Amino acid sequence: MNELIVTVKTVTPLFLGGADGKTPELRTPSIKGMMRFWWRALNGHQSIEDLRKAEAELFGSSDEGVGRSKFSLKIIRAELEKDNYKPVLKRNFTAQAFKPEQTFKLVLSATNSFSKFEMVCNLLKISLILGGIGKRSRRGFGSLKIVNINGSDFASDYSLTSICYMLNVIVPNSFKVDDSKIKRINTISSDADYPYIKEIEIGKPSDSYDALIQKIGKASHDYDCYYTGFVESSHRFASPVYVSIIKDNKDKYLPVVTTLNCSYKGGFNSLSNDDKKIDKTNDFIKAVLS
Repeated sequence: MNELIVTVKTVTPLFLGGADGKTPELRTPSIKGMMRFWWRALNGHQSIEDLRKAEAELFGSSDEGVGRSKFSLKIIRAELEKDNYKPVLKRNFTAQAFKPEQTFKLVLSATNSFSKFEMVCNLLKISLILGGIGKRSRRGFGSLKIVNINGSDFASDYSLTSICYMLNVIVPNSFKVDDSKIKRINTISSDADYPYIKEIEIGKPSDSYDALIQKIGKASHDYDCYYTGFVESSHRFASPVYVSIIKDNKDKYLPVVTTLNCSYKGGFNSLSNDDKKIDKTNDFIKAVLS
């Protein structure tokens, strides 16, 4: 049996709704869902048909011919403390979330016959760097830090070079570091109409997660537009700019901004706010990175 035991630490508050939709609860599907999202985002070179087939083979499917996932993931339960936080800084409501600076363990395992175990291990690592779990994870909440793997301290310097290396272990020869960004270099499938990674950037450090959350929240407010995500009546569009927060080995907090391919299929012309039809995506990204 192949096994990877990862100790992770909460970096920013985690808004994870449990069975009642309010009380935070750590659940394996949240972590595995994050891994599935970033696996798709890495595979923009695949057609929709090929992507679905490969995804089912890796993560499992209800199709009897495919069966269960080829790997398993479990959380070693820990009693994490909770507190109330504001998920949207410009609004007054609060919600319960798991507090930062708390640790728990993830156990990733697969049989020895599973040939893609190293790839899945790197997928878990990169998902924890680029992404987060729970509500507002695209705006810095729900971020996690790897502190230990199989009993040894995690040694990543969180540089673009290190992140790019992990990406290319998962999808070989697909990314490069160029002009202070990680850029996709492989050919995109002509029907890849899903959120695949286009670019990744790392911003300037902050001394506290709260200061960085405040900066991200201010940028979201100042450059609010339909292109950076919205909810309006029955219309909903997830932001194609994903901002996670990493805590480096010098205890500094840095924003990781991943720009995804994503377009609102309904078009913005039918929406009500003409001011929000102006694309302010680049201004938002610059403000977060500054």
